[in-house]
Amino acid sequence: MNRSSTGRAPRSIAVVTLVAITLLSGCAGAVNGNGGGGGSTPPPAAISVAMSVATAGVQVGTTQAFTAMVANDSGNKGVTWTLSGAGCSGAACGTVAPASSASGTPVTYTAPGAVPSPATVTLTATAVADATKSAGTTITLTTTAPPVGVTLSLPTANIVVSGTQAFIATVTGDTAGQGVTWTVTGAGCTGAACGTVTPTSSASGAAVSYKAPAAVPNPATVTLKATSVADTTKSASATITVTTTTAPITVTLSLTTANVTVNGTQAFTATVGNDSANKGVT
Repeated sequence: MNRSSTGRAPRSIAVVTLVAITLLSGCAGAVNGNGGGGGSTPPPAAISVAMSVATAGVQVGTTQAFTAMVANDSGNKGVTWTLSGAGCSGAACGTVAPASSASGTPVTYTAPGAVPSPATVTLTATAVADATKSAGTTITLTTTAPPVGVTLSLPTANIVVSGTQAFIATVTGDTAGQGVTWTVTGAGCTGAACGTVTPTSSASGAAVSYKAPAAVPNPATVTLKATSVADTTKSASATITVTTTTAPITVTLSLTTANVTVNGTQAFTATVGNDSANKGVT
């Protein structure tokens, strides 16, 4: 080991690596100084709040889910929710339940029975750990239902024969919560020869499982389509390529870097591509 001119060994630096998502053993001791060195504790990373959507249209008398994500909330204190509007106060702006939530936990906004003037209200999520940090969604209240829209979690996928893959359809403007129906079609196949999807209908945000056929159709692509029950003119599709060999597995993390205070916590998410058996990660 090299020594400085003072005769002391250089201060060691503890490095923590998070690998999809495996913590290397012993990192807690290194962070707490057991790996050498001392010095002052670095200041905690700044709290920040983000909303699931920045704007939304909600019909009077209906409900809509909203979610706030809090970064660097080491105590997992979450947020408190408030409503305000230039033309309303109290329940005339609507209600939100529960009044507080953990990061990533949805709450339900219930629109009032009449449109205020002006017709917009602001739903604000404020960090409990730092009340100076907040985020808001501008909600426009209408007397008619907003347009229905459908999006899919995966627009394309490569799936090995007899393999499976989860898909999720998210439906906006579906005030009655009717969800979607699923169909599978292909230019070179019909019925089960194109693969199957289970269940054949689902609520918004609920996963379904597509299973590829036992043989590759010709051409090798099929279309998985989710159609809104509330408005059958609105749908979203995924193009699936059926292969005889397994496509390479890929892993991505929701965060590639993070600042975490000692004894603090931080959520991480790993997304695995081409994991036909849905085995996930360690």
